[in-house]
Amino acid sequence: SLPVTSSGLMGLAQWGVEPLDQPAKAQAIVILSAGLDEITPEAGGAPSVDAMTLARLRYGARLHRETHLPILVTGGPWGKRRTVLGDAMADSLQADFLVKTRWIERLSETTRGNAEGSAEILQGADIDTVVLVTHAWHMPRARRAFERAGLTVIPAPMGFERSTGLRPGDLLPSAKALHMSYYACHELLGRVWYAISG
Repeated sequence: SLPVTSSGLMGLAQWGVEPLDQPAKAQAIVILSAGLDEITPEAGGAPSVDAMTLARLRYGARLHRETHLPILVTGGPWGKRRTVLGDAMADSLQADFLVKTRWIERLSETTRGNAEGSAEILQGADIDTVVLVTHAWHMPRARRAFERAGLTVIPAPMGFERSTGLRPGDLLPSAKALHMSYYACHELLGRVWYAISG
Protein backbone atom coordinates (compact mmCIF):
# COMPACT_ATOMS: atom_id res chain seq x y z
CA SER A 1 0.00 0.00 0.00
CA LEU A 2 3.06 2.31 -0.02
CA PRO A 3 3.54 4.34 -3.23
CA VAL A 4 7.27 3.58 -3.15
CA THR A 5 6.46 -0.14 -3.19
CA SER A 6 3.78 0.01 -5.89
CA SER A 7 6.08 2.13 -8.04
CA GLY A 8 8.80 -0.49 -7.80
CA LEU A 9 6.41 -3.32 -8.61
CA MET A 10 5.00 -1.46 -11.60
CA GLY A 11 8.51 -0.68 -12.79
CA LEU A 12 9.28 -4.39 -12.71
CA ALA A 13 6.06 -5.28 -14.54
CA GLN A 14 6.79 -2.67 -17.25
CA TRP A 15 10.46 -3.53 -17.59
CA GLY A 16 11.60 -3.28 -21.22
CA VAL A 17 8.26 -2.00 -22.54
CA GLU A 18 8.50 1.01 -24.86
CA PRO A 19 5.81 3.17 -26.50
CA LEU A 20 4.76 2.37 -30.06
CA ASP A 21 7.09 3.78 -32.70
CA GLN A 22 5.65 2.95 -36.12
CA PRO A 23 2.97 0.33 -36.83
CA ALA A 24 4.59 -0.53 -40.18
CA LYS A 25 3.38 -3.74 -41.83
CA ALA A 26 0.49 -4.15 -39.39
CA GLN A 27 -2.75 -5.43 -40.87
CA ALA A 28 -5.12 -4.92 -37.92
CA ILE A 29 -5.43 -3.48 -34.43
CA VAL A 30 -6.31 -5.79 -31.54
CA ILE A 31 -7.63 -4.22 -28.33
CA LEU A 32 -7.65 -6.35 -25.19
CA SER A 33 -10.45 -6.13 -22.64
CA ALA A 34 -9.94 -5.57 -18.92
CA GLY A 35 -13.31 -5.51 -17.16
CA LEU A 36 -16.90 -4.39 -17.07
CA ASP A 37 -19.21 -2.34 -14.88
CA GLU A 38 -22.29 -4.55 -14.83
CA ILE A 39 -24.73 -1.83 -13.77
CA THR A 40 -24.32 1.78 -14.91
CA PRO A 41 -27.28 3.93 -13.83
CA GLU A 42 -26.24 6.76 -16.16
CA ALA A 43 -26.71 4.32 -19.07
CA GLY A 44 -30.13 3.15 -17.89
CA GLY A 45 -28.65 0.32 -15.85
CA ALA A 46 -27.03 -1.37 -18.83
CA PRO A 47 -23.54 -2.87 -18.51
CA SER A 48 -20.61 -0.79 -19.73
CA VAL A 49 -16.85 -1.22 -20.11
CA ASP A 50 -14.81 -0.26 -17.05
CA ALA A 51 -12.32 2.60 -16.91
CA MET A 52 -9.35 0.40 -17.76
CA THR A 53 -11.01 -1.07 -20.86
CA LEU A 54 -12.21 2.40 -21.88
CA ALA A 55 -8.63 3.71 -21.74
CA ARG A 56 -7.51 0.90 -24.04
CA LEU A 57 -10.38 1.62 -26.44
CA ARG A 58 -9.49 5.30 -26.52
CA TYR A 59 -5.92 4.54 -27.57
CA GLY A 60 -7.08 1.92 -30.06
CA ALA A 61 -9.49 4.42 -31.62
CA ARG A 62 -6.68 6.95 -31.92
CA LEU A 63 -4.45 4.41 -33.65
CA HIS A 64 -7.31 3.49 -35.99
CA ARG A 65 -7.69 7.12 -37.05
CA GLU A 66 -3.93 7.39 -37.65
CA THR A 67 -3.53 4.13 -39.54
CA HIS A 68 -7.04 3.28 -40.88
CA LEU A 69 -6.43 -0.33 -39.82
CA PRO A 70 -9.47 -2.48 -38.97
CA ILE A 71 -10.09 -3.28 -35.30
CA LEU A 72 -10.66 -6.54 -33.47
CA VAL A 73 -11.85 -6.40 -29.85
CA THR A 74 -11.53 -9.43 -27.61
CA GLY A 75 -13.32 -10.40 -24.41
CA GLY A 76 -15.77 -13.08 -23.40
CA PRO A 77 -18.49 -13.48 -20.74
CA TRP A 78 -17.99 -11.36 -17.63
CA GLY A 79 -19.53 -11.22 -14.16
CA LYS A 80 -22.80 -12.59 -12.82
CA ARG A 81 -24.75 -11.55 -15.89
CA ARG A 82 -22.14 -13.13 -18.20
CA THR A 83 -22.19 -10.04 -20.36
CA VAL A 84 -19.89 -10.41 -23.35
CA LEU A 85 -17.06 -7.91 -23.00
CA GLY A 86 -16.32 -7.89 -26.73
CA ASP A 87 -19.85 -6.69 -27.50
CA ALA A 88 -19.63 -3.98 -24.83
CA MET A 89 -16.28 -2.86 -26.27
CA ALA A 90 -17.69 -2.63 -29.79
CA ASP A 91 -20.66 -0.65 -28.47
CA SER A 92 -18.32 1.77 -26.68
CA LEU A 93 -16.08 2.24 -29.71
CA GLN A 94 -19.12 3.21 -31.78
CA ALA A 95 -20.91 5.33 -29.18
CA ASP A 96 -17.93 7.06 -27.59
CA PHE A 97 -15.42 7.31 -30.46
CA LEU A 98 -17.50 6.85 -33.66
CA VAL A 99 -15.28 3.95 -34.67
CA LYS A 100 -16.60 0.69 -36.09
CA THR A 101 -15.31 -2.71 -35.03
CA ARG A 102 -14.49 -5.21 -37.79
CA TRP A 103 -14.25 -8.36 -35.64
CA ILE A 104 -15.40 -9.37 -32.14
CA GLU A 105 -13.89 -12.29 -30.23
CA ARG A 106 -16.59 -13.29 -27.72
CA LEU A 107 -15.48 -16.47 -25.94
CA SER A 108 -12.23 -15.82 -24.07
CA GLU A 109 -11.90 -15.23 -20.34
CA THR A 110 -8.09 -15.04 -20.05
CA THR A 111 -5.24 -13.33 -21.89
CA ARG A 112 -4.26 -16.67 -23.40
CA GLY A 113 -7.86 -17.15 -24.55
CA ASN A 114 -7.85 -13.63 -26.02
CA ALA A 115 -4.79 -14.57 -28.06
CA GLU A 116 -6.03 -17.94 -29.28
CA GLY A 117 -9.51 -16.70 -30.18
CA SER A 118 -8.21 -13.57 -31.89
CA ALA A 119 -5.63 -15.54 -33.87
CA GLU A 120 -8.30 -17.92 -35.14
CA ILE A 121 -10.44 -15.04 -36.39
CA LEU A 122 -7.59 -13.04 -37.90
CA GLN A 123 -5.80 -15.93 -39.56
CA GLY A 124 -9.11 -16.81 -41.17
CA ALA A 125 -9.00 -13.32 -42.70
CA ASP A 126 -5.37 -13.83 -43.87
CA ILE A 127 -4.03 -11.47 -41.21
CA ASP A 128 -0.85 -12.38 -39.34
CA THR A 129 0.60 -9.06 -38.11
CA VAL A 130 -1.24 -6.94 -35.55
CA VAL A 131 -0.87 -3.85 -33.43
CA LEU A 132 -1.66 -5.02 -29.90
CA VAL A 133 -3.21 -2.51 -27.47
CA THR A 134 -3.11 -3.08 -23.72
CA HIS A 135 -1.61 -1.53 -20.58
CA ALA A 136 2.18 -1.38 -20.44
CA TRP A 137 2.37 -3.64 -17.38
CA HIS A 138 0.25 -6.26 -19.17
CA MET A 139 2.07 -6.10 -22.51
CA PRO A 140 4.92 -8.62 -21.95
CA ARG A 141 2.56 -11.49 -21.09
CA ALA A 142 -0.01 -10.48 -23.71
CA ARG A 143 2.62 -10.22 -26.42
CA ARG A 144 4.01 -13.67 -25.64
CA ALA A 145 0.51 -15.17 -25.67
CA PHE A 146 -0.32 -13.66 -29.07
CA GLU A 147 3.02 -14.67 -30.56
CA ARG A 148 2.52 -18.19 -29.26
CA ALA A 149 -0.88 -18.21 -30.98
CA GLY A 150 0.91 -17.56 -34.28
CA LEU A 151 0.62 -13.80 -34.76
CA THR A 152 3.37 -11.26 -35.30
CA VAL A 153 2.90 -8.54 -32.68
CA ILE A 154 3.69 -4.84 -32.86
CA PRO A 155 3.22 -3.71 -29.23
CA ALA A 156 1.17 -0.56 -28.61
CA PRO A 157 1.34 -0.23 -24.81
CA MET A 158 -0.51 2.51 -22.99
CA GLY A 159 -1.21 3.56 -19.40
CA PHE A 160 2.43 3.63 -18.31
CA GLU A 161 2.98 4.10 -14.59
CA ARG A 162 6.00 6.38 -14.18
CA SER A 163 7.81 7.35 -11.00
CA THR A 164 8.59 11.05 -10.55
CA GLY A 165 11.15 10.45 -7.84
CA LEU A 166 10.82 9.77 -4.13
CA ARG A 167 8.61 12.20 -2.20
CA PRO A 168 7.64 12.20 1.50
CA GLY A 169 4.11 11.09 0.62
CA ASP A 170 5.49 7.97 -1.06
CA LEU A 171 6.15 6.52 2.37
CA LEU A 172 2.51 6.82 3.44
CA PRO A 173 -0.07 4.13 2.57
CA SER A 174 -2.68 4.98 -0.05
CA ALA A 175 -5.56 3.21 -1.74
CA LYS A 176 -4.16 4.05 -5.18
CA ALA A 177 -0.82 2.46 -4.34
CA LEU A 178 -2.56 -0.67 -3.09
CA HIS A 179 -4.57 -0.78 -6.32
CA MET A 180 -1.44 -0.49 -8.46
CA SER A 181 0.38 -3.10 -6.38
CA TYR A 182 -2.53 -5.48 -6.90
CA TYR A 183 -2.31 -5.18 -10.68
CA ALA A 184 1.48 -5.47 -10.70
CA CYS A 185 1.46 -8.57 -8.48
CA HIS A 186 -1.39 -10.13 -10.46
CA GLU A 187 0.58 -9.59 -13.65
CA LEU A 188 3.91 -10.86 -12.32
CA LEU A 189 2.28 -13.98 -10.86
CA GLY A 190 0.41 -14.47 -14.14
CA ARG A 191 3.72 -14.58 -16.00
CA VAL A 192 5.04 -17.21 -13.62
CA TRP A 193 1.88 -19.29 -14.09
CA TYR A 194 2.07 -19.00 -17.89
CA ALA A 195 5.71 -20.07 -17.78
CA ILE A 196 4.87 -23.11 -15.62
CA SER A 197 1.74 -24.12 -17.52
CA GLY A 198 3.25 -23.59 -20.95
